[in-house]
Amino acid sequence: MLRSIPVDITRLGHLRCVGIEQKIGDYETKEPKYDREGNPLYVVSLAAKTPGRRAELIDVVITGRPDVEEGAAVHVSGLVAAPWEIEGRSGVSFRAEAITSAVPARPVKGGDAG
Repeated sequence: MLRSIPVDITRLGHLRCVGIEQKIGDYETKEPKYDREGNPLYVVSLAAKTPGRRAELIDVVITGRPDVEEGAAVHVSGLVAAPWEIEGRSGVSFRAEAITSAVPARPVKGGDAG
């Protein structure tokens, strides 16, 4: 059975970060979820907008908190989709290797002149 399917992100159009939350592993205790190496997992909500279509929201799991701000245009690397089915419910979950700002950071101007 195929566990994950690579996603062609060029077909998703413009991507914006609309939310970042640490993934919860235990909803009763609110204990965060970690990967096998002990790194925290985060859920990044992305708005994907392709020309001529309505925006769609997808939640993407990533290891570690990405260095992006809500509302920022982003690049996603290594996006995969994993279909799942549990007790008659089904869906698709998404995971990525990295989510980075689509706009490069500008160098800080200033400092000592002289």
